[in-house]
Amino acid sequence: MYKANSIQHGGKHYGGHDWQHWDFVADARLGYFEGCATKYLLRWREKNGAEDLAKSIHFIQKLIELVKGGKVYSNLDRGADVLRNSELLYKLKEVYNVPDAEHLAIRLLTIWHDADDLAHALAIVSRLRAGAIAAEPTAAYVEQD
Repeated sequence: MYKANSIQHGGKHYGGHDWQHWDFVADARLGYFEGCATKYLLRWREKNGAEDLAKSIHFIQKLIELVKGGKVYSNLDRGADVLRNSELLYKLKEVYNVPDAEHLAIRLLTIWHDADDLAHALAIVSRLRAGAIAAEPTAAYVEQD
């Protein structure tokens, strides 16, 4: 029988887990923007570094615009179960060994109430990106033997 979780294209950043990010998104009933933002936030250390954080930021910014424009409503307003999502967040942290800062941002993106919660998540991811950029070697750096 075909199992989508047994296949991964373009890397090993999901580590072949039986329960993967897309399972988290479906189980937590996240919207498109929350799902994309958390995907890039979850994988940035294993795949594309600061570029993935920039993608997460972009999705959060768009989500904030939509919320402020009245086009998207809180995951809680869409019927998300806070207790169930808290359990799913704990599972995600354990399965992927998610560091505290990323976990807090993912939590905010999963159980957000208003644009302020999303702005808090945006600030966390922006700080992570600034740190990732600062840690990257510059193009002018050449390793000496």
